[in-house]
Amino acid sequence: MIPGEVWHRSRAPVASHDTLEQALQIHWGLTATLTPLYGERDLNVRLDTPGGETWLLKLAHPDTGRRRLDFEQAVLDGLDTRRASPAAPTLVPSRDGESLVPITLDGAVRTHLRLLSWLPGEPLDPERAGPETLEALGSAIARLNEALAACAPRDTRALPDALPWDLRNTADLAPLLDACPPLVPAEAIRRTLEAFRRNVEPALRALPAQVIHNDLNPDNLRCDPGRPGAAPGVIDFGDMVVAPVVCDLAIACAYLVGRAPDTCLDRVVAVLRGFDRVRSIREAEWALLPILLECRLCQSLLIQGARVGDGHPDAEALETNLEGHGRRLLALQALGRDRAGWLKAAVISRTSGNLNG
Repeated sequence: MIPGEVWHRSRAPVASHDTLEQALQIHWGLTATLTPLYGERDLNVRLDTPGGETWLLKLAHPDTGRRRLDFEQAVLDGLDTRRASPAAPTLVPSRDGESLVPITLDGAVRTHLRLLSWLPGEPLDPERAGPETLEALGSAIARLNEALAACAPRDTRALPDALPWDLRNTADLAPLLDACPPLVPAEAIRRTLEAFRRNVEPALRALPAQVIHNDLNPDNLRCDPGRPGAAPGVIDFGDMVVAPVVCDLAIACAYLVGRAPDTCLDRVVAVLRGFDRVRSIREAEWALLPILLECRLCQSLLIQGARVGDGHPDAEALETNLEGHGRRLLALQALGRDRAGWLKAAVISRTSGNLNG
């Protein structure tokens, strides 16, 4: 696993259209139009066939070992058998019956190619999502983690301990601050890191842990605009780790934090309400949730900020993300009351409103 201090320099593998089209034809017998999609470390390509079918082709990062990919396959296979779990992609076997196809790229780089079903729906739009959609998201997070606890392989040694996106490793990203541009709120990040080291890290490591998705950001959720109360589908299981379930909940909620202190937790309340309906949030988790929201925002600011500082090809788009995450972090830190107590009261009383009022 790439250490946190150089994670921002990691890039997805490169393969030509000809290489991918040839592999697709040889191994799956498919001809399709290829549309590249964003991927932090995997090369993701949408496939549209002449017959109207849609698939997802994934070229794994060369550093991702076979054991890790086999673990992900086992999880997706397990989720496919559980009715209560949110919808997730399924792996499509090749002509030879293999779900992982070895491939050699230019420069003798070896990695694996996978074909997955395309999950219908649209990414979650935090600005347009109403309470019904957000509560459905919260319930889906709880059910997803119930399913992961039941179906994930018991041998988790294939999963990383040092993944930079693991909330338990937030403090390890501190060295990236020196590489970030000025628009990253450095003092706010330092405050969060200090609070994490002092109060959160030991409490977090004391909680029970299981396999979690670890990347429930809006782009990894698939919603049906015509059915706001339906459970969203979930994609991209490449960042799974063994960690407390509250981390999955906090990660999803961090991207829904508003930019104004008075209302920054309103959407979060709806998600927590949906989660709590399926699986009660425990006292230790209530206490950790507000700072874990800050921690996820800090992870995004530090990793993406270091990418901007390092001249990443997507620097312009990343700068827009940095501005939004920075304002969310500052809004959380500006709250003047006991945030954990307020969140719990708001969820239980089915209300939301001005935390400072």
